[in-house]
Amino acid sequence: MKNIIISVLIITLLSCEKVIDINLNEANPQTVVDAKLFNGTKDFIVKLNQTTDYYNPQPYETINNAIVTIADENGNINILEENVDGEYILKNFEGVTNKSYSLEILLTTGEKYISTALLPNVVQLDDIIFDFEEQSLFGESGFVPYCVFQEPVSEKNFYRIVITVNGKRKDAIEDLFITDDELINGNQIVVPLFSERLKIGDTVTMELITMDENVFNYLETLSSIAGGAQQQSAAPANPNTNISGGALGYFGAYSTSSLTKVVE
Repeated sequence: MKNIIISVLIITLLSCEKVIDINLNEANPQTVVDAKLFNGTKDFIVKLNQTTDYYNPQPYETINNAIVTIADENGNINILEENVDGEYILKNFEGVTNKSYSLEILLTTGEKYISTALLPNVVQLDDIIFDFEEQSLFGESGFVPYCVFQEPVSEKNFYRIVITVNGKRKDAIEDLFITDDELINGNQIVVPLFSERLKIGDTVTMELITMDENVFNYLETLSSIAGGAQQQSAAPANPNTNISGGALGYFGAYSTSSLTKVVE
């Protein structure tokens, strides 16, 4: 492969799988939390809904009139405003890296859900490299994008890489690319994203996202379940969650860096 060296550690990393225990799916409705906090000043949004029976699916019901708060490790508490059905928002909230945040949700029925997540330090995305591949069993001819960054040696990191091509963000479950630094700690990383072959003139944005271990475990089990669900007739299992109180979903705290580049 021209001008690109990929560490054997990366190849080994992509082939490794962890065994994680997960709870079985329940037929009774459960609260689902979708909460994402990012570094910097951005709107913090929490979405709440309720599951339906897997064997008798109906449209999701949103959860309204909840009290949703977020607090930092210093005890500063902010209340989110109800925006639209099932959505709660705190505008222009500043997420500070290397700080822990606690999310608390109180429903009108009395159920309370609590979650804590660490907003990790930013790991800088250094470059995007494009390498041309001829047509093969793995795909059509075209350019493969590579993510380049220096992995910090002093801390444990968990990553997700998201690619956007010509304005279309590929963040569905089947596009999920996550990894930890167990085998790559302290190395310069050059890793391919085999989402699709690119052509000259395509505009590519890559996001290098760091998260804490609990969120990583949630996404890892979610990816595993989604991959196996297509071949199973029984109700799929629920992914691990970092929310106490019996809710599904997760509270994710993410630090991101990104670059945009055109294929030439």
